[in-house]
Amino acid sequence: MNTIQLKQLTRKEKEEQQKQNQKKKQIQRQVPLDLNQENIKNRLLIHFQNHIGEQNKTTLQELFEVCIGLNPLMVDSFARMYWIEIIKKMMRSLRSKDRCFILKKDKGYFVLQDTIECEYYKRLCDNAIKKMEKSKIRAEDWVEEEKWRTMENPSEENEEIIEKSLEERKKSVSKILPEEKMEDYKDKLKTKVIKLWKNEEK
Repeated sequence: MNTIQLKQLTRKEKEEQQKQNQKKKQIQRQVPLDLNQENIKNRLLIHFQNHIGEQNKTTLQELFEVCIGLNPLMVDSFARMYWIEIIKKMMRSLRSKDRCFILKKDKGYFVLQDTIECEYYKRLCDNAIKKMEKSKIRAEDWVEEEKWRTMENPSEENEEIIEKSLEERKKSVSKILPEEKMEDYKDKLKTKVIKLWKNEEK
């Protein structure tokens, strides 16, 4: 008669096994998905099943991970902005075709559920309509008063100032050591990414 003996794992071995399982899951989660418009829409529809009403709102980072299959911090800022715009476009498409009425409020996204949320959306629409009406009036004024004739043109003085500042920058950059340049570049890149991300969140 054959008997199977089960090996008892020590606590360290169990912890190590759990870590390996977590790594495998993380790798599986971070594999880019098949990216086309219909797939992104379907992923959004599945995700928003659990985000109905403002109290259950989701974040842009979660939407990115669900739709693209990667943490947004794993891609460069330009790729991130590109895919965020695609995701927003797909959400607008779902809303316009009445498949899923997604709202954005206070950096959160959720499916419209009650009258308070509906009133909030109607106020947004009213404000947009007012701005468009003002824009139509400005367009008429521009044509009637021939404002295009007096369109502002940067003066030569401004161009000289710009050229001087560019020359000064080139001189100051040439004095900096390569290591310092790299650190300066990293700092600038961080602030650019943060600014772009903040603008995207608004």
